[in-house]
Amino acid sequence: MTVGWRSSTRENADTQVTAKDGPVVRDAALDRTARWMLSRATAAALHFDADHDRTAPSGDPDPDSAPTGREEARAWLAAERAQWLAALRRAHDTGGYREVLDAAEAMHWFSDLYQHWEQWVEVFRRSSDAARALGSRREEAVHLNYLAWAHNLCVHDPRAALVCADAALAAARDSEDGLQHRRSPTAREHCNGWAGWRRHTRGCAGRPTASPRRTSRRPGWPSCPCSTPSAPCCAGPAGRRKPWSPTAAASGSAGRVSPGGRRN
Repeated sequence: MTVGWRSSTRENADTQVTAKDGPVVRDAALDRTARWMLSRATAAALHFDADHDRTAPSGDPDPDSAPTGREEARAWLAAERAQWLAALRRAHDTGGYREVLDAAEAMHWFSDLYQHWEQWVEVFRRSSDAARALGSRREEAVHLNYLAWAHNLCVHDPRAALVCADAALAAARDSEDGLQHRRSPTAREHCNGWAGWRRHTRGCAGRPTASPRRTSRRPGWPSCPCSTPSAPCCAGPAGRRKPWSPTAAASGSAGRVSPGGRRN
């Protein structure tokens, strides 16, 4: 009821503003609001970027009211998630591709704290599209790797992750970016590992299993109804001898690649 009431209120307000001021004035106001919201979200997310220069200007549109420190930034980004995501959509839909890329890049590190948010698929899909629209194959490769991570870890869709990892590899080759070129095959390896685990557990149990979870039998690796040592679910991606941990990979040391090929 509350959601419906809010939606109805927004539609009524939009109709009144359009009737009073016209669509041009309304759209300009919406654009200003979206730019403000996206700028604040970008500045807040940069609190979690290990490579960000803390002495540089934050870029927040109103520094006096901006979140200070990681805890305030985290709380603001979580509370205003629907608003800054709407701002990201509007920026993307109105051609603000650089703003979309900057915001998504800033969100890269913050997203590790909220890996259960399915919205990361949309965020990194739009940033990949933005890079493509700007003709930057290097940035497209980066954000396609992020998108592979989101498909893999946030919505548990390894098939979509594989498509993104392959596209990232092609973009990295076109841009001659050696670092992204090396990351993309690793992303594909992780995607293959998850896909193999899902296929194997379906075959063992005769039906799809629940989402991956930690077990005491092999810490960090999803549980499996069988005990086949050579199976992807028991050996880890690409037949690694040591159990591969999605959690550990996502929070590993700098330069390490997490599921989906993201760099931490």
